[in-house]
Amino acid sequence: MLCDTQMIRIDNISKRYKDTHALSGVSFGVDQGEILGLVGPNGAGKSTLLKSLVGVVKPDSGEIRIAEIDALTDPLKVKLSVGYAPGEPALYNSLSVIEFLEFAIGFHPKGSITEGKHLLSLFGVPLRKKTRELSHGMKRKLLLAQALASQAPILILDEPMEGLDPEIRKTAESILLEQAKKGRTVLLSSHDLAGLERTCSQVAFLREGKLLDVGDLNAFLTQASRVLHIRLRAPVKESELPKNSSWQWTGKDQEWRLQVQGNLEDALAGLKDLPVASCRDASGGLEEVFEALYEKEEGFQ
Repeated sequence: MLCDTQMIRIDNISKRYKDTHALSGVSFGVDQGEILGLVGPNGAGKSTLLKSLVGVVKPDSGEIRIAEIDALTDPLKVKLSVGYAPGEPALYNSLSVIEFLEFAIGFHPKGSITEGKHLLSLFGVPLRKKTRELSHGMKRKLLLAQALASQAPILILDEPMEGLDPEIRKTAESILLEQAKKGRTVLLSSHDLAGLERTCSQVAFLREGKLLDVGDLNAFLTQASRVLHIRLRAPVKESELPKNSSWQWTGKDQEWRLQVQGNLEDALAGLKDLPVASCRDASGGLEEVFEALYEKEEGFQ
């Protein structure tokens, strides 16, 4: 985070479609230079929230401010401050890639066609090909490239990495990190939890339109339980293993898994009297945090 300026502020946003509450009182903010990842299962409300920010969907209640602009009363002005990559890659099929790029960027006063061409070349998207001929992954690359090349101070990206091959995904993640260091603010949704770990400074968890939690990614990872895979030189019974109220042992004989809530160093010290042949830290990341948070919700699959 480069400064204390809050570039995105969402206050008590709600949206209902007939009997479905797509969003229910969602509130959080994103500071300048931050990358916040929006996490949740399908139907959690992620796309509805992102569409609300850029004026595609009008919330029933609440307030949204984008770069100090009231997004609900002045959505056109907001669009000048946002590079947006929608979740549904519906493009103008009659346009070529370069024509679509010029059309999309032309709305932005500081948009750079040169930068857009560079990104498309980097992503391997042919400029003269018709958009209708592009694969799903290629369309994703085009949408991401035009959002980045808009030069807008805020990026709102709905599943931008979906369909990208691993090498291009790595490149795109590096670009987002570089842009955040330069002060651009990024709000993105993704099902790729490992990718969010690599790029995000903040994370927000949604389920059934409700915000379950939001905060610093590292703080969430620190709270996650730690896991050790332990191989012993000789078999032992569970009754012979060291005990602690914050430890949970699973396994048998010479192969054991120790799940630790709290200080990992204490657990390592507790192994000193065991015939340890090897000990591997297999602590989970954001996926473990996700499972721990969502398993509390009845019926989560």
